[in-house]
Amino acid sequence: MDSIKDVKGVFRDVYPFTTEMIAGYMPTLEAKNKSVLTVGSSCDQVFNALVEDASNVTLFDINSSTGDFYKLKRDIILSVEREDLYDAVMNIEGIPLSKDVFAKVTLERMNNYMKNDYNYDKLRERLTDSPVKFIEGDIFDFDHSVCDAKYDRIILSNILQYLSMNARGKDLYEFLRESFNSWKSHLNDDGILQMLYIYSCGEPGTGRIRNTNLGYDLRKIVNTLEGNSLEFSWFKDCFDTDYDGIVTYQKRR
Repeated sequence: MDSIKDVKGVFRDVYPFTTEMIAGYMPTLEAKNKSVLTVGSSCDQVFNALVEDASNVTLFDINSSTGDFYKLKRDIILSVEREDLYDAVMNIEGIPLSKDVFAKVTLERMNNYMKNDYNYDKLRERLTDSPVKFIEGDIFDFDHSVCDAKYDRIILSNILQYLSMNARGKDLYEFLRESFNSWKSHLNDDGILQMLYIYSCGEPGTGRIRNTNLGYDLRKIVNTLEGNSLEFSWFKDCFDTDYDGIVTYQKRR
């Protein structure tokens, strides 16, 4: 598995904001009153989960800068008005920011906490009342990173796409086969694991996945995890011109 572990050095920059249509999929995870573990160096998964009334949220990331970035971004949210958030975050100094970022108007569509003042104020209240826990962890050693903790929702974003892109797909399916049981063992009963985010892929109503530059073979992933019930959900992308999707697994009683 060393060929995949080499990608740990890739994760240095943090994303100032998400590149996912979180507003499209977060409601489907039904996070209200649920404990959430999520990756995501932009921290937007955390903020959106709080707006969705998650009971508590843990941020899990391999990037050592993510914890510091969360504190800076949280403090900005608590101190500036919603219309000033974008510029304030983009001007953060001392932490390397990825240049992969959308326009402000697009990000307001992608993030429920940025959509209106009501949601923004709600987030401020949750950030004051619900401290977020941070784990600097390694997806390759998930059990060690989260210890014996269990969660109602685990959000892995598009981490498998990153692994395939940076390791050229070598050993990806072996890694997935070995890791999946570990991931789901940290779900509570009826818990949901979001394990894939797929850009520009959906054909709603057909059940088909359009060919897209994933860096991996989606059918092979499904075959690798045969015996586990995976579900596909589609939603309009951030530009309202195509469909993105997520793949989830639910742990039944």
